[in-house]
Amino acid sequence: MPTDIRRLTVTSCASVYEGTNTKGDPFTIFEVEASDENGVAISLPLRSFHDLPLVAGEFTVERYEKNNRTSYTLKPVRGARSKAAAPGVSTAEFASLTARVEALEQAQPPAF
Repeated sequence: MPTDIRRLTVTSCASVYEGTNTKGDPFTIFEVEASDENGVAISLPLRSFHDLPLVAGEFTVERYEKNNRTSYTLKPVRGARSKAAAPGVSTAEFASLTARVEALEQAQPPAF
């Protein structure tokens, strides 16, 4: 199947399925939300086999069809530059950091 390379900003990446392939190797499918270079949300069903960082970057986009359903698989382009200064934060790291910030915000300030 043909693939395109697109510049996208990943805004969400959540694990939706875990399984094993025919060789017995485990895999995870992530549901992805992203926007294009102009910040317009992409309304097509996007997925990935990678826990994508929440950054702008270049991704290969491959059409996938099964059971009369079409989705698009994203894969980061190796060596592509991201707009972010850091390589990005995985969704698991983002959730962990969010929980830590919320706990700190709810904590009482120390008495002096």
